[in-house]
Amino acid sequence: LGVSATAAAALEELLNRGPRTPSALARWLGVSGTSVTGTLDQLEGQGLVVRAPHPDDRRSTLVRLTPAGERRVAPLLELLTGGIDELA
Repeated sequence: LGVSATAAAALEELLNRGPRTPSALARWLGVSGTSVTGTLDQLEGQGLVVRAPHPDDRRSTLVRLTPAGERRVAPLLELLTGGIDELA
């Protein structure tokens, strides 16, 4: 995918758990809000995620995978988890 480890972890979280706020992603990733903003800027620029208004909190946004992002991320994560299952 050509992304950092932090960005890959964010993509995995979005694929597995669905849309998240940037602050929730920052907490889960263990990074600052500024850092997650930069990561999301990168992913959005690549067309892997989009930010949309939060339906319940007009002060916040939700980050979700785009259909193209899901098509690119899902097979790679399946390959990774399949290898882990095989080792286990």
